[in-house]
Amino acid sequence: MPSPRYIRKENKVLLHLLFCLIVLATLFMAVYFYTNGEGDFRITVYSSLLFLLCIYTGRYVCMQWFRRNSLGLLALHTVVAITSLLTVWWLVHKYLLGHPHVDWVELSASIGPFFMMGLVIGMLLKLISTTLQKQVQEASMAAEQKKTELHLLQSRLSPHFLFNTLNNMYSISVVQQERIPGLILKLSELLRYTVYDTQASSLPLAQELAYIETYIAFEKIRIGDRLQLEVELGAYSPEVHIPPMLLIVFVENAFKHAKNTFSDKIYIRIALRQTDEDILFTVVNSFVEGPQPLAESSGIGLSTTDKRLKILYGNDYSLHRECRDGLYTIQLRLNLKKTTL
Repeated sequence: MPSPRYIRKENKVLLHLLFCLIVLATLFMAVYFYTNGEGDFRITVYSSLLFLLCIYTGRYVCMQWFRRNSLGLLALHTVVAITSLLTVWWLVHKYLLGHPHVDWVELSASIGPFFMMGLVIGMLLKLISTTLQKQVQEASMAAEQKKTELHLLQSRLSPHFLFNTLNNMYSISVVQQERIPGLILKLSELLRYTVYDTQASSLPLAQELAYIETYIAFEKIRIGDRLQLEVELGAYSPEVHIPPMLLIVFVENAFKHAKNTFSDKIYIRIALRQTDEDILFTVVNSFVEGPQPLAESSGIGLSTTDKRLKILYGNDYSLHRECRDGLYTIQLRLNLKKTTL
């Protein structure tokens, strides 16, 4: 089987052959209608071939200009090219068409603008082709860079979650060992999702919410009776897809900071609502007002998610945070067109 590179070269040759046929056919028709079919067929053939040669000479001259980036060399190449083409046309008239006394200057004045037009057309075609190729290459590199960055950002989420979870389980094992088996079971379900189900760029929203429910069950075992939880997941379309491990970061952040409160109850509210235009995901948790001694690794999940959202959604999302009356609220709005397959 030929390599992809070979196939691309083969297609390129076919495109050039097709272009040559179109140009020659157009010139033949133009000369035919201009002379009412009474012109010299040999002149039509030779002039059409020379015009085609002018186009490809213009492409070559433009390519040399790109390589050396010199207007002086461009002008020199252009003069040499048009002089050479006119000389070839003069030789054709003298030896192939049987005009031994044809004057080079007079012939150049009559056919020169025609050949110059072909030279300019070739330059413009090469300029357009090179510009488009450059734009496609830059777009491809930008897409690949975004893809790589997304993989790096996503790979930071799972270790961050696992690190926090293991720390919590260690604390519980010291004073409440009976909770550990249930925690390990739920943790295995969570890890199965993060390891096997998050390889795709997007997943059904229902699958992500099921993961969140497993996480909530995990936290219920860990926190116990202190947790005062409200979950409101409204109706949503099954066609809605979102990037994996996107919403869980806000839920995890709520549980992490709510447990630092000194009150008897930990309040957390999780709500999701779909409208005709967007998806609204809200997480509210109780917190302690004032400065808190947080670890250096604190905030990795949220900062990473901010970067993911900017890469994935651009301007088609909004993220608002608010602290008021002992409650921390974070609200994420995603454009429905960006999340529906």
